[in-house]
Amino acid sequence: MKTCLTFFFIVFSLTALAQDSKPTSADLTGTWVMLGKPGEAPDTPEKGAGIKVISGKRWLVTQADAETGHILVRHGGTFTVNGDSYAEHVEYANSSSSDLIGRTFTFTFKLDSDRLTLIGQGNPWQEVWKRVK
Repeated sequence: MKTCLTFFFIVFSLTALAQDSKPTSADLTGTWVMLGKPGEAPDTPEKGAGIKVISGKRWLVTQADAETGHILVRHGGTFTVNGDSYAEHVEYANSSSSDLIGRTFTFTFKLDSDRLTLIGQGNPWQEVWKRVK
């Protein structure tokens, strides 16, 4: 009986810890396609939607014109995760977004399965991304 109670206590404790754990940078690793803004995001991306790649401690975003294939936006750099805070530091960009170089943008983020929601903190961006499988 004592062994059984100990087993259930351990399982209960591990389950509680798993529910309280925050996503880490490893949980964000992958290729993501932009769906839109929170509350407006469809389940499938539109043609020409932006792509975000997160790997290790680096990220990049690129978006091409759906009709011409010309790159509209491309920038990237390093990122950090601290609790539910995600910050991107821009190290490089194409000419259309070169004013972002050297800046850091912080977001509150929520990871729900394969959907990543970023809400800008002190910046205007609110984004919903879907993991590409």
